[in-house]
Amino acid sequence: MQIDKHVKQVVQQSTMILPHFDYEVPILYVADGTAYVPVIALCEMLGLRADRHIRRWRGLALWANACKLPLRMKSGKTHIVWCLHKGAFPFLYGCFNWSLVSPE
Repeated sequence: MQIDKHVKQVVQQSTMILPHFDYEVPILYVADGTAYVPVIALCEMLGLRADRHIRRWRGLALWANACKLPLRMKSGKTHIVWCLHKGAFPFLYGCFNWSLVSPE
């Protein structure tokens, strides 16, 4: 796999439960200990199409610390995905139309 020079190296991959949603998502730690959460995990949790929403969100201020990181999927394959700093996630919740999200 060829990694773009803008892609940070993941030191550790783990999981965490998102507060208020009781939903487990992957969490990626880079060398300096900063934690990032893959945006696709949030979209999956909410039943939203990641490709459609990421395009819109990239213009938001909260995206300033976003980066691409290699995510090891359950299948064992690795994909380069957009990730947000763990602290940005509460702000992201205000950036999409909640009527598109299933009540479940």
